[in-house]
Amino acid sequence: MKFLILSIFVLTTIFFKTYSQTVNITDADLNPLPCASFGDELISNFVDDGAAGNYGPNRRDTITVCPDLPNGPKINLRFGVIAPFEFNIDPTDTLYIFNGPNVDSALLLVTNSAIHPAGFEVNSNFINNPTGCITMVFHSDATNEGTGWEGNITCVSPPQPIIPHIEAYINGQGVNVLNPLDTGYVDICLGDSILFIAKPDFPNALENTGTGYSQNLDNITFEWETSNGWQGPANDSIYFKPLIRSGFYLDLKMRDIRLELTQTFCKIRVSQLPLFFTAGPVQNPICAHTQGILLGGASATDTVGLEFPPGAFVLGGTVSGLKYLPDGDGQVYTTTITMEDFPAGSVFNSISDLQSICLDMEHSYIEDIEVWLKCPNGQEVGLINAYSGIGDGHLPGGFGGGGTYLGDPDDNQDSIPGLGWNYCFSSVNATFGTMGDEFNAGNTLTSTINPIGPSMNPNGVYLPETSFTGFIGCPLNGDWTISVQDNQPTDDGFIFEWALTFNSILFPDVETYANHLVDFNWHNDPTIIATQGDTAIVVFPDLPGSYNYTFEVTDDYGCLYDTIVNLVVKDTVKIVVLDVAQCDTIVNQVNNVGIGGAWSNLNLQDAVIFADINDVNTTITFPESGVFDLVYTDLLCDFDDTIHVTIHPTPEFNLNSTYLDCPNGVEITSLGSNLQDVNMNLTVWDPSKPQFSGQNNVQLPFGTYNATIISPFGCERDTIFTIEQQVKINIATYSHICDLGLNMNLNPIINPAPTGVDINGNWAKISGPGTVTFTDATDFQTTFTVSEYGSYLLRYSEGVCGDYDSIVVNFFDDPTITVFDAQACKGQPFEIVAQANVPAPSITWSTGETGSSIFATEKDYYYATATNLCGSVKDSALIDLRLCEMVFPNIFTPNSDDAINNSFHLVVPTDAYAEFTCQIFNRWGNLVYEYFSTTGAWDGKTGNGELVSPGTYMYKVTAKTFVGDHQETHGYIQVIE
Repeated sequence: MKFLILSIFVLTTIFFKTYSQTVNITDADLNPLPCASFGDELISNFVDDGAAGNYGPNRRDTITVCPDLPNGPKINLRFGVIAPFEFNIDPTDTLYIFNGPNVDSALLLVTNSAIHPAGFEVNSNFINNPTGCITMVFHSDATNEGTGWEGNITCVSPPQPIIPHIEAYINGQGVNVLNPLDTGYVDICLGDSILFIAKPDFPNALENTGTGYSQNLDNITFEWETSNGWQGPANDSIYFKPLIRSGFYLDLKMRDIRLELTQTFCKIRVSQLPLFFTAGPVQNPICAHTQGILLGGASATDTVGLEFPPGAFVLGGTVSGLKYLPDGDGQVYTTTITMEDFPAGSVFNSISDLQSICLDMEHSYIEDIEVWLKCPNGQEVGLINAYSGIGDGHLPGGFGGGGTYLGDPDDNQDSIPGLGWNYCFSSVNATFGTMGDEFNAGNTLTSTINPIGPSMNPNGVYLPETSFTGFIGCPLNGDWTISVQDNQPTDDGFIFEWALTFNSILFPDVETYANHLVDFNWHNDPTIIATQGDTAIVVFPDLPGSYNYTFEVTDDYGCLYDTIVNLVVKDTVKIVVLDVAQCDTIVNQVNNVGIGGAWSNLNLQDAVIFADINDVNTTITFPESGVFDLVYTDLLCDFDDTIHVTIHPTPEFNLNSTYLDCPNGVEITSLGSNLQDVNMNLTVWDPSKPQFSGQNNVQLPFGTYNATIISPFGCERDTIFTIEQQVKINIATYSHICDLGLNMNLNPIINPAPTGVDINGNWAKISGPGTVTFTDATDFQTTFTVSEYGSYLLRYSEGVCGDYDSIVVNFFDDPTITVFDAQACKGQPFEIVAQANVPAPSITWSTGETGSSIFATEKDYYYATATNLCGSVKDSALIDLRLCEMVFPNIFTPNSDDAINNSFHLVVPTDAYAEFTCQIFNRWGNLVYEYFSTTGAWDGKTGNGELVSPGTYMYKVTAKTFVGDHQETHGYIQVIE
């Protein structure tokens, strides 16, 4: 398709060079230029004074070209950027280009072939140039002249600039609070809302200048987004209400009908919640009828006790704007993002540092272009490498791309953008392969403008052509540049915007802010009797109870915050502590009155433990029985009380907790008490069973028993013990195992041993052909393996009551069988032998026979199946029965003394023939000798027994196989002495 387009381009160029208007730099000014005749970018219509030869020496040529169309078009100049345009100005000569109707206008470009060896493209712009004119001045000297140029003049309508402005109003009222204007800060309280209004200026709009195209609030597209991902409606004004206390960047993008993009931002700071970490009473609690001091700050003369934590902004990706990619022939177009928010000295360390790069772009015929990203120190990573033509462009080895597009391009050669599609690339988050991989896989969608055709799918993240590892060591701050090289003519495109998204961990909250206190007060309360400097107040509550006081502050954003300070006023009633007498060594104090005191032990030699020595209702642990004196002292109001604690001893009563009911019975022993005359009472025993009386030895059946002993002081001790049924071993039955191991985890133990009782069980091999290895020989549910297949008798025995059970396990290998393909002589039965690990009777053949071998009499596939308890397996062999080639020697020495090679016979004897005749003829065709067996031979003699003369003889062999096939061969044999 590209070759066809190129042919059309050449024809078109020839046509316009012949029949369209051509401007010579020596012509009079073209003011106005008839734009209707200068709209084709592909023809040569602007030349130097030298026609087909070199331009002249000492030239001083000037021409001004101005567009004749309304609505502010501009003049575009193209020199050498596409074939067949030519650009050859000697480095000693110069072409000057000015942005306006004369040489007093701003200088746009100074050029020659040393400055722009591949040519260039430039157009007049909007800066102080409402006419759209462009002025060119060419100077040559008398030394060297070039061939000059064949260039292109075109009327174009480039996008008009937009000057962004933003205003902000808190809760939609008052004056614009952005400080400084447009890109400053809005400071608000959490819960407030901000009305943002976009008020862009359009200095070159049709409405303001009478030229250009229309730009107004009704035909501008607005995109609002904050750094936390919130997106506003596409209006010129929005409301934003932050939901968290943080800093936010608000980004505003504005696009006009020509897709001109302008971007600006401002910042929002939300007031931080202050920390009242030292606000409170100097002393708490206080006694009734005394004064208390409350602090809002850290001391009576300091407000530092109120602290505002810092707020922070979190940065994200950065976006660049519209970039036109005109048609070129090796021309490189660039657009740059400058990063400056990283900490000084930050470098690229990992491919995850750059999460992605996204380009919103369109371009017809992807096969023309290459795209790469360059970091601040010049290191490069290829993103798209499609061009595979002469020289391979900037990136070697492109994938081609055919007639496939990027985005939805407008390829009408009018510099009007199509629709951009967003293409993203990442070495860490890719969902597609490289663009070359996806092109080869046909991963495209259909474009809709002109021309309609396949366009690369944007609905995924591509791998870059080269990995982001190419950026390792690159500084993060500086210019990041996208470069696009268009290597062939007739196609253009646009980059509408592009974004770099770096890993958020690289941004250490690079901008912070802090609030500060501007005012404070205490809410009125009748118990406040005075202030005591700065934030301190004096209170005098006259009754016991709990009092709350409110301290309020105002920060520099005008936000109000308060905190509640609680003060407890204690009554001066005497503490009530109850005496205690009990059996337990742990005493829980409850219902006592007293705050701000401490416990102490009058019996200093006893290690009494208080859970909380300051809590009047604490838990107290005593080391043993006895009498203890403890005192609780109220340190605030100077009262105390003493408690007498008597701990009575608890009788000892120790039984082992669990027993097994073995066949010969279980002996239970109760140990005596540490007290005399205790009562032993077994509360749940069957009256018919033996009872405890002091120390007893008894035999009991299985069951659970509860025994109680009571001291004369009423202190009791209970114990529970259990007699379990005897452990019964029962091993599950396994008929056969197709492995060398067995997991016994499904085996149950009837009446399993209770927790804590070790039955001392053990596995043992009783018989079997190999060794047995147990993972844990004491574990009833163990796993074991055997060293070879066969039948094994195993036993598990427990060591408490002596129960055991046995198991016979047969271990089989999975069946295997192999038969081999073979070739044999037709008519001779061929034995097929199967190699298997099962007995011969367990092998069956597709012929219905059994055994380890059969005889094949026909060419066919023969199947053999081996079967055992672990399953069946089959293998096949192709037996190819064919007529065997009869091979004879072509020379022999019948009179040789060494008895080697002294007879003529079949090289490989066979019994495949039912009939066989071999005849020997001399050179005159006379029969010399014949024999009739495949094992026969000619010894070099005639039928009369005479040795033949040396020379050449002919042999003829006819044969018939046992299955009726006829076979014949003949040849010559040399007889030598």
